[in-house]
Amino acid sequence: MATISAYNLAIGVQQRRYPYEAAIKSGLTVADEFCIAYDKRFDNPEIFTTIDPRVKPIEIEIDFNEWDFVCKALTTARQACKGDWCLYLEMDEVLHEKDSEKIRVAVDDAHVNGREAVHMIYIDIVQNMVKLDRFIDMNIVNETTKTLSSRQKITKNESFIYHKIADYMIGRLDAPDGSWDSQYIQSYAYDDVPYYDERTNKWFNDTSAKFIEDGYMFPDNLSCNKLDAIDYLIRNYTYIYHYVVYNYGRKHEQARQTAIWQDRMYGRRKDLDVEALIRELQTTIVIDPIVTKQYIENLKNTDWVEIPNVFNRHPKLAIDWIKTMGVDTI
Repeated sequence: MATISAYNLAIGVQQRRYPYEAAIKSGLTVADEFCIAYDKRFDNPEIFTTIDPRVKPIEIEIDFNEWDFVCKALTTARQACKGDWCLYLEMDEVLHEKDSEKIRVAVDDAHVNGREAVHMIYIDIVQNMVKLDRFIDMNIVNETTKTLSSRQKITKNESFIYHKIADYMIGRLDAPDGSWDSQYIQSYAYDDVPYYDERTNKWFNDTSAKFIEDGYMFPDNLSCNKLDAIDYLIRNYTYIYHYVVYNYGRKHEQARQTAIWQDRMYGRRKDLDVEALIRELQTTIVIDPIVTKQYIENLKNTDWVEIPNVFNRHPKLAIDWIKTMGVDTI
C-alpha cells in the first residue's frame, strides 16, 4: 500500500479564522503525517501539534521581499514529506470522511499503474448555496481554467515535482520600488501556488491522471431536477470541500489583509509595502455580517442555487467551524 503525506503552508490561520483544524484532521484520515511550514510571527506551532501528534510543524521565516515566497515555503513543507505520495491540502479545504477509503484506493491504483497524480474536484459552498455549473458543465473541470474547479491535489513524491512559478507565467511591470525584480503573474489562468515539473520547466500536469471516480458525469436520469442531481453527486462523488467563501465576510476581510501581496502578485499594483503587510497578517479579522448578507443576495441573481439539505452533506469535521460561520457572524 502506498504511503501518503499531507502538507501545506500556514500564514496566520487563527487571525484569518480558517477551518484549519478540520482541514488538518481530514488530511490525516488519508495521510500518515501532515507537514506544515509556519512562521512564528504569525502562528504558534502548538496550535497544530495539539491537534494530532502526526502533525509535523516546520519553522520557516518568510521573506516577503523574495519573489515566489509562497512556492518556496510550500516546497519546504513538501520536501519534508516522507510518504510515497503528497497531498496538498490548504487550510480552507476539508476532505469528507465518506471519501477516505476511496482516496486511498485511488492513490494505490495510481501507484501500481505508474501514474504521477490523482485528480480531485472542488466544491465551493456559500452557506446553503452551490454553483450549478460546477456540477453540470464539465468543461470547467480543467487544470488551467480560471475557476480551477479541479486540481491534481495528490502527486507522486518525486524531487522533480515541487512548487514554483514557471517563467512563461511571469510578466514584467515598472515597479518603482524594485520589488520582486518587477515580476508579476501575467494571467489569472495561473495562481501563486502552482506545481512545477523540473523535467519540462512547466506547470506539472500528469495527462494520465484520473479522478477519484473514473467517469464523473451528471446523472441523466435526474437531469430534469437539478437539485436532486446535485444532491446525488454530493452524496456519491468525492469532492474537496473548499470553504474559502462559505462566509463571504470572512473571505472579504482575508482578501483585504492579503491585498498588499496579492495585488502586487497579479500586477494590480506596482509597489510592495512589506511592513504594512506583516501588520495586517498579525491582526485578527472582524467579519461584517452585512457584507456576507449582501453577497448572498447577489448570488441569488446568478446560477448559484440553494440546496436545502446541504448542511447534512458537510464533512463532520467541519461542522464545529461551520456553526461559527453563519450569516450573522461577527
